[in-house]
Amino acid sequence: MYKQPTLKEFIDSKRPLYPSNAYVEFDGFDALYVRHGFHYIDGELISTLDLANITASNPGSGTFTKLVDWIFENYPDTIVFVENVFNHRFEGKLDRMGFIQINDERPYCYWLAKGKE
Repeated sequence: MYKQPTLKEFIDSKRPLYPSNAYVEFDGFDALYVRHGFHYIDGELISTLDLANITASNPGSGTFTKLVDWIFENYPDTIVFVENVFNHRFEGKLDRMGFIQINDERPYCYWLAKGKE
């Protein structure tokens, strides 16, 4: 039976094309889809950790903040990229956390680097 990797296992296994995306296990999430990505940020192509399909087990309980804190604590050079945000409440959360919106039309995408939060 297939067991989803933990987020740590996924980040630590970063190798070109192996795998570049996966659903991962992280405490407090029913679903967390991540990807090793590249995005143009401020005109520069940057390597990112993309967070895509995000479903917290208990929305509004600080789970996403704990996730981002964990990423920066363990991988301080990581650029976190949150793609295709449709939820207005989550948009507000990202703004309050210091994430920077990179597009003007829905669905919005955001990025954050340690020290920007």
